[in-house]
Amino acid sequence: MRLGWLFLWLVSFCAQALTVTVEDTEIPVQVISPQKDPPVARLLWLPSEYGRLLQEESIARRLTQQGVESWLPELFEPYFLSPSPSSVRDIPAEAVIKLFARAREDGMPVYLVGANRGALLALCAWQGVQATAPVLHAAILLMNPNLYVATPKPGQEAVYWPETERLNAPVYLLQAELSPWRWRLKTLVERLSQGGSDVFVHLLPKVRDRFYFRPDALPVEQQAAQRFPPCVHEVPSMVALKSHFIAAPFEILAINLAEEKPAIEAFLREHPVNFPILLDPAGQAVKSWRVFAYPSSYLLDKQGRIRYAAFGALDWNAEEVRALILRLIEE
Repeated sequence: MRLGWLFLWLVSFCAQALTVTVEDTEIPVQVISPQKDPPVARLLWLPSEYGRLLQEESIARRLTQQGVESWLPELFEPYFLSPSPSSVRDIPAEAVIKLFARAREDGMPVYLVGANRGALLALCAWQGVQATAPVLHAAILLMNPNLYVATPKPGQEAVYWPETERLNAPVYLLQAELSPWRWRLKTLVERLSQGGSDVFVHLLPKVRDRFYFRPDALPVEQQAAQRFPPCVHEVPSMVALKSHFIAAPFEILAINLAEEKPAIEAFLREHPVNFPILLDPAGQAVKSWRVFAYPSSYLLDKQGRIRYAAFGALDWNAEEVRALILRLIEE
C-alpha cells in the first residue's frame, strides 16, 4: 500500500528569518515555507561538518512543492566555530535542544534532519527534549549518518557514540548505496534499535555519500540531486513491480492527497499506471495513518499488518524489494 502522493506543478515559496536565543547567544534561522497554503510538516536541518549548504537550501525550496517548511539554522558562526568534523561536537547541546523545542511549539509534525556527522546533533537534541516530556508528532531523518567516535580501522569493529544506542525515536535512514558506510548499515540499525527506535531504511541507488553537493558528482548523482526527493520518478518502478507480480496475491493501492481530479487525470495520461488510485481531498489518510511526510509507503502482509515502511521514493522494481515481497507472499 502506498500513501501520500502529492503532485504539485508550480514552485511557490517564501523565505524569512527568525532568531532563537540560547542564553546570551542569538542563533539566526532561515525559514523556507510554502507561499500559498499552510505547511503540513517542518524539517529542522542541523548542520554537518560541511556547514550550511546552498544545495540543502535548494532541496528545501523543492520541498515546498510538497507542503513542507524547512528551518535552516546557523550554528557555527554564533559560537565562533568553523565547519569541521571536530567543531560539530563543540556546538552546545542546549542550542540544538532549544531549536528542536522551538520548532515543535505549534504542534506541527517535525523532522529533525542530521547528515554525516550532524547526525549526532539530531540524536542529542531528541534525547535532550525527551528528558523532560515525550516527543510526539516528530521523527529523525538521518542522511548518510556518521555516528562513529572515530573512523574504524581496517579489521576492527566500529565504536559508536553512546547516544546511538540510547535513542528511542522513529528514525528514517537514507543511505547512499556506494558509500563505504553502506556495508555497516546492518550494524548501525541494530545499534539504533537497542534503545527502542523504529528504524526505516531507504537505500539511495547508484550514488555516493554527499551526492547532492559533491564537486565531482557523477551524472547519475547530479540527476539524483535534482529529483531529491524523487516522488514522480518512483511511479514507473511501481508499474513494473505490479506487472511482475500480476498473477500473485499482491496489490498496490495509491492514495492521492489534496489534488483535484482533473490534475490527477492529466498526470495519468502522461504516466499511466496498472493499479488503483484513490482520491483523498480531505486528507483523512494522513490522520488515520499518522503520515507526516510525502511520499510514505507501507507494505502490508496477508493479515493486514504493517511489515515495512519507507519514507521518500524507492525503486520498487529492485531485486531486493521483489525478494522481500515474495517472502511475504509465500508466508
